[in-house]
Amino acid sequence: MNNFVLIPTEKETQVIFNIDNRLIYSDNPKVLRAHYDNWSDTKNAYQNLYELSDEEFKEGDHVYKDGRVFKVDGFQDDGLFITSGKLAIGKYFCKKIISTTDDSLIKEIRMLCKNCKGSGNECWHIRCKTCNGTGTRIIIENIPLISKETVEKFVKEYNNGHKHY
Repeated sequence: MNNFVLIPTEKETQVIFNIDNRLIYSDNPKVLRAHYDNWSDTKNAYQNLYELSDEEFKEGDHVYKDGRVFKVDGFQDDGLFITSGKLAIGKYFCKKIISTTDDSLIKEIRMLCKNCKGSGNECWHIRCKTCNGTGTRIIIENIPLISKETVEKFVKEYNNGHKHY
């Protein structure tokens, strides 16, 4: 069964805690800013929602562990995986992120370097050392956006006391 978690962010989102510690969801930034401006603890006001799954994850996937998001860059023989920050983390303590409201995970801009002569293959690195990043920028869809209906249902359940939906 999938479950959902919230992680605070400093970027404006469509989900925010109001002064009464209730979640509010709105497509209208003005509605959310009105609540944000009236709240003293703005550090934790804006929230991103992540849908998690127990399904096995692979290289390139994003995972959740202890309130943080990590991108899986590779695996070690001892059951640990390596993140972009070069941290080694036990894969059995993580959940795969399968949808989110976090814009930074929904789209990623990379370079498609057709000028690479190093391996003869197209290079998907953000900064290719062979062609010095002269390739074409493309947008890759990483993780699906959580539907509006799902976010609304989560907010309603959360505000009715079901903190673990």
